[in-house]
Amino acid sequence: MKRILFFFVIALLSSAVGVSARAGDDSDGGRPRFLGLSGTLGAPVAWYQNPDYHVVGCSVAMKIGVDYAHPVSDKFAVGVYAAIGGGPVFSKRASSDFVDRNGVLPGIDVRVGLLMLAGDVRERPFIIGVAPATGFGMCNPLIYLPAELRFGRLLRKHLYITGNLTAGIPLGYNDGTELSIFVEPSVTIGYNFGPKRR
Repeated sequence: MKRILFFFVIALLSSAVGVSARAGDDSDGGRPRFLGLSGTLGAPVAWYQNPDYHVVGCSVAMKIGVDYAHPVSDKFAVGVYAAIGGGPVFSKRASSDFVDRNGVLPGIDVRVGLLMLAGDVRERPFIIGVAPATGFGMCNPLIYLPAELRFGRLLRKHLYITGNLTAGIPLGYNDGTELSIFVEPSVTIGYNFGPKRR
């Protein structure tokens, strides 16, 4: 799995660099690059069950990210995005015999994905992001690989927003785990520096 993630990231970065080198500079009225700095607010929920008890972990997570896409035509741009962050995870463990609050533990999340713009890249294109398990996350009690889908739009020349939905692919356990689930809805708001002139 680590090799797959490594090669995926290398392929994305190589694609972005190659496209950027071919497209040249856009500051004289050409197709604008998309270069954004963003913040994400999410509500992760994790659920984990083994034969003895189950644990529910809830969090309010914040991430900062960088989004980049270079136009390959008037209707399409491609690039990468990355985000890192986390938040406190409030967890509760319970079984048929007891309910025990575990307290607050830290959660962390790192994501890297493919970013695409579709529509007129000069005028409010749609934003699509896909992270196919390229990253790492921990939301007590789960350790997972995040698979994410983003969809949004450039609202003005500089402001953009996306709605995101993430499902966690749990890493293996050796304690008789029967079921584990991770899901996180989130919203990303960002500022696009791409159209700025020198």
